[in-house]
Amino acid sequence: MKLIQETIDTREIDQRFPRIEVDENYIRLLKKSAPKTIGGAIDLVTTVIVETKKHPTSPFFINLRRDVEKTYEELRARKTETREVLEKLLNFSQKIMEWKREEKEIGKDKYPIYEAIKLVLPNVNKEHAIETINLLTERLQEKGFLFKGWQQQRDIRRKVRAEIMLLLLSKFKDEKDKIGDLLDGTFEALEEIR
Repeated sequence: MKLIQETIDTREIDQRFPRIEVDENYIRLLKKSAPKTIGGAIDLVTTVIVETKKHPTSPFFINLRRDVEKTYEELRARKTETREVLEKLLNFSQKIMEWKREEKEIGKDKYPIYEAIKLVLPNVNKEHAIETINLLTERLQEKGFLFKGWQQQRDIRRKVRAEIMLLLLSKFKDEKDKIGDLLDGTFEALEEIR
C-alpha cells in the first residue's frame, strides 16, 4: 500500500474526488453510521493516516501515526474486532479535532513552538507557554532575525539560539535541567515555520 501511494501519481484523482478530512462532521458520521465490515474500517483508518501525513513534523501526529498504523496492522491481521478498531478511530479522531482547535486558538505560526514546549514540559501552563512564545517571536522580529531564509545563515542561527536560550532561562527558571531539550525543540520548531 505504501509503495503504491509513493509511486502512483494521484493528483488528478485528488482534484476530482477530494479526500475526507477529520472534522466534526467526520466524527458525527463515525458515531452515527460506523461501518460493520473490515473493508469499511480500513477505509476509515486510511482517512486518519492521511490526516497524520499532513503534519509530518508535529510530535503529536508522529506519535499518533504510529498508533494508527499499529491499529491498521492489527485490523488487517484480524487480531482485533472491527468494533474495537472503530472505538480507537473515534478516539484518534477526537484527539485530532482537539489538536486542530488548539492550533487555531494559538495560531498556525506559533503552534509548532507550543508543541515543542509541551513535549519537553507537558505540565506547563498554557497561558505561560503562549506568553513565552509571543515574547520570543516579538523579540526575534524586533531584532530583524526572522527574515526569509534566516535558517541558512550561520550567524543568524547562532543569534536566534542565543535569544531563545536567554528567554527560556528567564521564563522557566525552575526547569533548568530541561532547558537544553527545550532550546533544541523550540529552535527546530522555529526553523520549520516559514
